[in-house]
Amino acid sequence: MKEFATTWREWYVSMQDTARGTEWPLERDPEAGYDWDRLTKGGRNGFFLIILTLRWWKGIVKSLSEQLKHAGAIEETAWVLGEIVRDLRSNKTLTKRP
Repeated sequence: MKEFATTWREWYVSMQDTARGTEWPLERDPEAGYDWDRLTKGGRNGFFLIILTLRWWKGIVKSLSEQLKHAGAIEETAWVLGEIVRDLRSNKTLTKRP
């Protein structure tokens, strides 16, 4: 289980704007104007897969330490989703089609 949490975090960090940092825990500055483009797409690194892996992870959690790592990942993901929604409402991440 410890290996899964580490691998998940590395995968998750790799999808983030590098302005948030390159190691867990990531920076959370709501005024930074992070680029969420890579997370607002479908595919192997899209947001749906993040949610799916969090659900799967929940099913294999056994210890308190694992629960805390999982809870931290959920909290981080919820913060990012809130920021994406905020940006979408303000049209920051929307791009016009040619």
